[in-house]
Amino acid sequence: MKTKPSFFLRLWLLVVALPIAATARPEPDAPLAQLVVVHTNDIHDHVRAREDGAGGLPYVAGFVAQLRRECGDVLVVDAGDLTEKGDLIGARTQGLITYEAMRRIGYHAVAIGNHDLDRVPLERLRRHEEALGQRLLCANILGTDGQPLFEPARLVRIGEVQVGLVGLTLAARDGRTREGLLDLRASGRRLAQEARALRAAGADVVVAVCHEGTKPCAELSQLAPEVALFVSAHTHEIVRAPIVVPGTEALVVQAGSYARWAGLIKLEIDRRTGRIVRYGGSLVEMTGTACAPDPAMMELVAAAECAAAPEAGDFVIENETLLTASEIGRLGAEALRTQTGAEIGFCLPSQVVRDVLPSGRLDYNSLYRAVGLIGANLVAAELTGTEIATYFTGLQRAGKEKPEWSGFSARRTKRGGLLQPELEPTRTYRVVMPKREWGLVQRQLSSSGRGPTTTPLKERAQRVDASLAGVLRDYLSAQREQGKTLREVLATLEAARSETAALTAH
Repeated sequence: MKTKPSFFLRLWLLVVALPIAATARPEPDAPLAQLVVVHTNDIHDHVRAREDGAGGLPYVAGFVAQLRRECGDVLVVDAGDLTEKGDLIGARTQGLITYEAMRRIGYHAVAIGNHDLDRVPLERLRRHEEALGQRLLCANILGTDGQPLFEPARLVRIGEVQVGLVGLTLAARDGRTREGLLDLRASGRRLAQEARALRAAGADVVVAVCHEGTKPCAELSQLAPEVALFVSAHTHEIVRAPIVVPGTEALVVQAGSYARWAGLIKLEIDRRTGRIVRYGGSLVEMTGTACAPDPAMMELVAAAECAAAPEAGDFVIENETLLTASEIGRLGAEALRTQTGAEIGFCLPSQVVRDVLPSGRLDYNSLYRAVGLIGANLVAAELTGTEIATYFTGLQRAGKEKPEWSGFSARRTKRGGLLQPELEPTRTYRVVMPKREWGLVQRQLSSSGRGPTTTPLKERAQRVDASLAGVLRDYLSAQREQGKTLREVLATLEAARSETAALTAH
């Protein structure tokens, strides 16, 4: 009796059967070898499986384990930004849970992202390496002796293939400096040096694991043509098929973010030249319909939460449909105003929201994952009606996104069609917002020429002893206890706005 192949085996057979594209043409007698690569990037502490069954390291673990069981050895690499922006347990353990999870998955190399590095002491990075069970890979940060501060490169055997691996973090550029961090061109030269050394040491192919977007990786390819494959990161790009770099014929791949996807690519390599002669690849969405989450990984995360973040699983409210960043900002502004006793709340999505709220059972971790990192710091400021209106209309004129607010009505003007707050110009209001948005308010008022003539803006704000995730939890829990659904709450807020957005002359 024939058994039906599993999803992974069917997927593997599909990859094998792909009409893989050709890059460099091999010589007739060229020694060829095949290599399968699984790649991730920008996981950002998304160790939990999401409420709607999409993303998270349990799915990545299940995907890799089943692929190895059914298809043999594969190379598994990550291009950095393992930490920040994600689950509460990631923050509570300072990222250690994520590195521990990746050790259990069996990654062969992990690069350092800017979120893993910036404002992070070296001692913590060394603890991350201990949890990972290997050195982080990074060739473009040098110590005072001029040598790489981290392991720059390594040689690993995957089946019959010797693979050279080189790591790069985000290079120095305007607004980003760190002692010993090289710029892009110097990073490219260092990459070329390491790649040549790996080839001389017996590498059949060289793979660069880079915390750079696809375009900088294409630039690096011109500086280091010895590299055949670039696993990129940082820009959260969903690259569904490998990009071929003109001139070098290197491949560049990237797999979105937040462990929502894993990249799967099959390479045929000319061992003599180190070039890829044929390839086929795609992204695999990490969902319950595509693969089963790994039970051991789910147990690891649950145990860590129980020990270090027990409130993560506290139920808040059921969510019928996915909430966008704008809708989260709208709820956040209302929660900030009502839960802190302020007169006005602001919550600009681009300044604080880092993930959507999926459909399903929302707990405190759901809210933390969406707004926890930036929303941890709140301020209350005393602003006049004129100052609030200047900021409010300035955002609209910039055209990038509309403000999200609570505590005042606004009417749309005929001239310009802008929403204009209905506030007393000279009255002072207590306004609560995320600290990052307060920085935007100060810049907006300073550039408009309507800043204060007495007390400087920076002296008019005080820290609020609360967090955005916390006030959202309290606000939404209260709404649930009143028998309201999340959609009903949003509909009420939207209706209040619609009533005041009628066209009127000012």
